[in-house]
Amino acid sequence: MLVQQLESIQKTSTSFVLPQYGKNCISAIPNTVLHLFGATNQKTRLPFEGLAVPDKINKVVLVIIDGFGFNNFLNYHKENRLLTNFIDQGEVYPLTSVFPSQTTNALTTLNTGLTPQEHGLFEYFIYLKEVGVINAMQFQRLSSKYGKGLVDEGFDPSIMLLKNQTIHNTLKDKGIDTFTHIHASNASNACSKLIFQGSKMVPATNAYESIVKLRKNLQKNSGKSAYFFMHL
Repeated sequence: MLVQQLESIQKTSTSFVLPQYGKNCISAIPNTVLHLFGATNQKTRLPFEGLAVPDKINKVVLVIIDGFGFNNFLNYHKENRLLTNFIDQGEVYPLTSVFPSQTTNALTTLNTGLTPQEHGLFEYFIYLKEVGVINAMQFQRLSSKYGKGLVDEGFDPSIMLLKNQTIHNTLKDKGIDTFTHIHASNASNACSKLIFQGSKMVPATNAYESIVKLRKNLQKNSGKSAYFFMHL
């Protein structure tokens, strides 16, 4: 079993793991999603050798559990029913993250298919020559008082990205609806509007509510082609 092999590697490996941008990296997930919907491109996709993938797919759900790495999976899969089901009823493969491995740049990569050096939004705090150092998540100056954002000053959030094309816009152009299930506190900030551009936001106050809304959304769109992104 693959998981048993990986557990043995985990016990013996002490080397630092680098992003495998050319093959097994989360940066390949968005291009794989586009490929599954027939929006082919020449960019790196996840290898599907030995994995039974249907010829026609009209629903793709991507669930991101922030901060839950593969070592956590190996440590807890035997005692967690959900993780056990992944092994018994699905396929489990490890992927490397981007560097730095942080929420802001990882989510940007997962919604654009670009690596941090390509999209440029690589940290919570970034320097923009037009403004200075800002909080990218909130799109406001570090010195900002009372939560005043740069949008109020007339700046467009798109200046944070070197390339501003999300996979949601690409799918939308093909007539495929996309939905983003995300915590309500992040649903309306400038960064989320930027990296989830083209997707319909479905905010929730906690993980349980998010999962319930996802299931209802899947049922509501049962007869359509649709992409669902959920961040927990």
